[in-house]
Formats: sequence, C-alpha cells, structure tokens
Amino acid sequence: MKKIILIVILFTAFIGINSCKDAYEIIQDGEFSEEATFQTVNDMQKFINNTYDRLDISNEITFTSIFTDELGIGSQNAGQNVGLYNFVLNSGNGFASGMWLSHYRTINSANRLIEGAKRITPSTPSDQQAYNSILAQAHAIRAFAHFQLLCYFAPNIKDNNSLGVILLTKVPQANEKLPRNTVGEVFASIESDLNFAYTNLDPVKLPSTSAVPYKFISKTFIDALRARMYLYRGNYTLAEQYADTVINTSGLTLTPAGTVVVNPTTGFANAAFYGSYTVASTSPYKSMLQDFTRGEIIMALDRPVGKAGIAAQFYFNRTNLTGGHIWI
Repeated sequence: MKKIILIVILFTAFIGINSCKDAYEIIQDGEFSEEATFQTVNDMQKFINNTYDRLDISNEITFTSIFTDELGIGSQNAGQNVGLYNFVLNSGNGFASGMWLSHYRTINSANRLIEGAKRITPSTPSDQQAYNSILAQAHAIRAFAHFQLLCYFAPNIKDNNSLGVILLTKVPQANEKLPRNTVGEVFASIESDLNFAYTNLDPVKLPSTSAVPYKFISKTFIDALRARMYLYRGNYTLAEQYADTVINTSGLTLTPAGTVVVNPTTGFANAAFYGSYTVASTSPYKSMLQDFTRGEIIMALDRPVGKAGIAAQFYFNRTNLTGGHIWI
C-alpha cells in the first residue's frame, strides 16, 4: 500500500513539474532564435544592416565639442551640459556611459552575426563572396568599436600592459561578468579583426554599390583606421605608411583652400555659397554635411529618416541663428 501511495505522489509531482514548464520556459509567438534568424546569406545581410544602424559616434562628437574649446554657450542654452563646459567631469557623466553602452551594443551585434554565420553554408560562389564580405564588415565594425572604447577609457593607449577595456569577441551570457583586458590584448584582437576584414572584403558585394558605397566598410576605411590607430599608439612609421596608402589609393581629394565666396559690396560670405538648410549650396563643406555630395569623406554613417542628426546635439530646431542654438 505504501508503495502505491509513493508511486501516486511521484506521478503527481512529475505532472505538476511538467505542467508548470510553460511558466518558466516561455517562447513568445514570433520570437526569433539564432537558428531562425540565420538561415541564408540574405539573412546575414539584413543583420549587418542592423549592425550598421547601431554604430554611432554622436556621444564622442558632442562630448569632445563641449569639453574642449570648440564651442561657446548658445543663447537658448538653459544649463544643458554647462558643468561639462566648465571642465567638471564626474563618474556619472552621461556621455561616458552612452559611449560605453553604445559601442558594446554594436560589438554584441557584430558578435551575434559572426556566431550566427556558422550555421550557414553558402551554396554558390556568389553567395560565398557575399558571405565573406558580410563577415569582413562585421569584424571591421567590431574592431572600430573596440578602438573607440580604448580611445576614451584606456589610461595609456601606448602601454600594452595598461588597463584597457573589456575585450568582447563572443556572445556573452546575460549574467556573465567580464574583466577589463590589457591594452595589448585588445589591440591584438583589433589588428586580427582588421586583417581578416581587409582580406575578405569584396567591394562588389556591398549592399548597394550604386547608391552610397562610402557609407559601408571599405579597404580605404580600414587603412584610414589603421593609420589613426598606429598614430595613437606612437608607431609613426606604420601610421605614415597607411596614411600614404589612403592618400594614394582612395581617389579622394581635399577641398581646396579659399573656396569661400565673399560679396565685395557687403563683405559677407555669398549666400549662394552657403545656401539654406534645406537645399544644396556651392559650399563643398555644406554639401558634404548635408549628404548631397561625398566630397572628401572616407566613410560616413547613414542618418535615415527618423534617426536624429548630429545637429540635434547643438540646436533645438534648425541649424541657423533662429533655430534655437544650444551651442555655437
């Protein structure tokens, strides 16, 4: 009798445990697992597009502009970041946390693509080219994000043994806590990523070679990043080498000096040169900033409709004197 009671109790407990699974093993309708996300090379392309969308340096632009001598307080400033303007920088600074979170979000996206790509086997030579090129872009983006983090959070970027940032080359667990790596360890990974990217990048396989190819990773971008990286590291020989490569192979030319057109009567710059904020002008700089022309830009991040432009960091509305300028 005791055996029968024990069996009934165990059976009841088993049913209870299994019936409660839906309370802790929740799979929402429409939930996309890694297996469902990465099935084709086209899926990889969609994911790299999203990774580009996460890439953002607006925190760096705004922080350095305010903290250095680039800006003055605008007439519509109501105290926004005035402390930072006066060189008050504390551990709770929003730009610092914004940079940290933004770049690790980008790195995490690149890592998920690199990991998910292991599930896909390209079926044609064309697919293989696209597959390699998408992975190359992911590695280059990861390298760039790690480098940006080092630039702002490493005490001594020239010292390999100095404290660096967290080197993240995998998809971490939600509760995983990782230590900061040394500068040397992070730079070794950056160089490895850039070498892989340069070898596997196929410009023909960019998402849209007919529209705005300079808004995607290119070999010129990688060389430019290397030049900047080695300059910061104090390796001036390699910095000059890669800078020369960009100068000689990019096909870009710098805007000539003295292009501002001054009205001889008023002494002010010609309105046709600057144009308005809604149309292109003859100013090569404004045309570049408004995305009317590429100009001398090596690579630009796209700002599609619905995504805030950089000017929003400095103006409430329009980028002119009546547009509510926070900073000038």
